[in-house]
Amino acid sequence: MAAMDEFREERERVKTQPLKKRLEYFWEYYKWHVLIIAFFLIFTVSMLCHILTSKDTVFMAAFIDCVPNEETVDRYTAELEELFGIDTEEEQLILDSSFQISTEADPTTTEILFVRIAAQELDVLLAPEDLFDRYIYNDVFIDIREVLSPEQLAYYGDSFYYVDYAKIIDQTEYEESLTDITYVDTTNHRSPEGMEQPIPVGIYVTGSEDFQEHYTFNSDGQEVVFGLAGYSECVDYALQFLDNMTGRVE
Repeated sequence: MAAMDEFREERERVKTQPLKKRLEYFWEYYKWHVLIIAFFLIFTVSMLCHILTSKDTVFMAAFIDCVPNEETVDRYTAELEELFGIDTEEEQLILDSSFQISTEADPTTTEILFVRIAAQELDVLLAPEDLFDRYIYNDVFIDIREVLSPEQLAYYGDSFYYVDYAKIIDQTEYEESLTDITYVDTTNHRSPEGMEQPIPVGIYVTGSEDFQEHYTFNSDGQEVVFGLAGYSECVDYALQFLDNMTGRVE
């Protein structure tokens, strides 16, 4: 008897069996078909949900060694969204305070931050000075004078964080800091005195009382520095955030 005829007879025989037997037969012969179809359905639905519900990130700031007040940070984010005037149905801003570098030995924390910088995802970095120092040799941050308004220049001018761009180009001191465990950066970044090519790439900031209600930096006596990435396309948002977190008003 041909195989097809045998198959037809078996199928007709199964039709007369109780429902439980028919289900067992179906599962035995078609379970892999079902599992494969189910997998592709789940994958397709998952991808569609991600595409339909994902939002464009219009601004991202990273806070290093900062502890958020979990009860109020959502409110602060909502206040910034309103200040920026973003469409929260399709856009979002991210304030990421997950980078605990001084208190955690896990090197992946630093690596993730470098990846975000390399991927040009990060617009603003806020960090205690000794940690901010680690990122200046990557030539990430913009000369802050290029984007500040005259009013902001007058307000923040005495709080600039300077680097000697000649050392950024040379990289010798940076390489020494990586290989010499006794290396200590003794540079006075508040002053351009003695620098060959002084450029302000950051601002020493003190959070307003409102900001400190939501975030606390574990700076261990270090001042906190604000830096704006040179590749950022969100300069207006970054400067609004700067004024908001420091309490500067027009």
